[in-house]
Amino acid sequence: MQLRRPEEDLYAVHHEALAFFRSHVSGSWVPGYLASRRLDVALEAPWSAGYAPGGWTALTDHLRQRGWSDEVLIASGLSRRASTGNLIDHFRDRLVLPIRVRADVVAFVGRCAEGADSRTPKYLNSPASAIYDKSTTLYAARDPRDVRWWGATPVLVEGPLDAIAVSSCEGDRWAGVALCGTAMSERHVAALVGTPRRESQTVIVATDHDRAGDAAAETALKHLAPGGGNLYRLRLPQEQDPADVLRKGGPGPLASLLSGERVPLLTAVIDARLSGWTDELQWVEGRVRAARHVAPLLAILPEKERTAASLQLAERLDLLESTVDAAVRAATPTAGSPRPGQLGTARPPQHDRPRTDQSLSRSRGR
Repeated sequence: MQLRRPEEDLYAVHHEALAFFRSHVSGSWVPGYLASRRLDVALEAPWSAGYAPGGWTALTDHLRQRGWSDEVLIASGLSRRASTGNLIDHFRDRLVLPIRVRADVVAFVGRCAEGADSRTPKYLNSPASAIYDKSTTLYAARDPRDVRWWGATPVLVEGPLDAIAVSSCEGDRWAGVALCGTAMSERHVAALVGTPRRESQTVIVATDHDRAGDAAAETALKHLAPGGGNLYRLRLPQEQDPADVLRKGGPGPLASLLSGERVPLLTAVIDARLSGWTDELQWVEGRVRAARHVAPLLAILPEKERTAASLQLAERLDLLESTVDAAVRAATPTAGSPRPGQLGTARPPQHDRPRTDQSLSRSRGR
């Protein structure tokens, strides 16, 4: 007799959990909430939104009655042991969305209700398990490995509702893809764009225009730029994410943003880095220091793109090309040194008016 693999139990119990969550949508706050966000589509396949009841053990009791052991419930991450020693549900009173790898549900992400206690995390992900690795898995309408084949442009967003908004605003033109509560990794990139990559491949980064969003865009650049392709950052309205744009204006304005309101990702990340140097750029030494601060971003680029970007930065900062080239070479790793993707985030230190070394300036040294 062929033995059943433990992973098969985890896939099966997640399938039953999804059916349970789906059966509790009617009568919950979830449909009204999604309608208010113009995200009714989330109730349909492939998003298949559900509702986790607010009781402590609703799902746990149901799965036990279906014959699942406590060991499987704990291994799946659907249940966890409370301080009392009893099993309780991981998701309670949440909109839940399945996370899939290929056709299998491997985990869930849950959003709390509007007006929930401020100590309640807005989003809660399943814990890691034998079938769910956050450093590899992305949230999307379909497994991103299938996204590559249906021809949609991947749009990297910060949350699952943003992914749904992007994917649903204009047919299959855009594929919203979100991380699952972790930082971007090389394995995420492999899942998103494949290996090897096409030189013409386009990826749009649609993170919020705040400090956290800027940091996420820089991390995306770090992982995506070495492989080439056409990388952009979406120009989102201030304090709005893609789901906000959809809620306020409908699919038309969001589709227009995705089509036209975007800038090269490298330019956007450099702008964010230089924003902390505004007071220093009137001095040559300040511009040189700013170039050194930006140089690690250029060092990760393929050679042809790196050369063009170095020239643009030199012109922007009014420096000699050789000055910027030297900064980029110094930021390029040698064998055994840190990777160029390990970018620093230091801000310019406070100091007195710097000396001027005129040989470094384009306008004065050439």
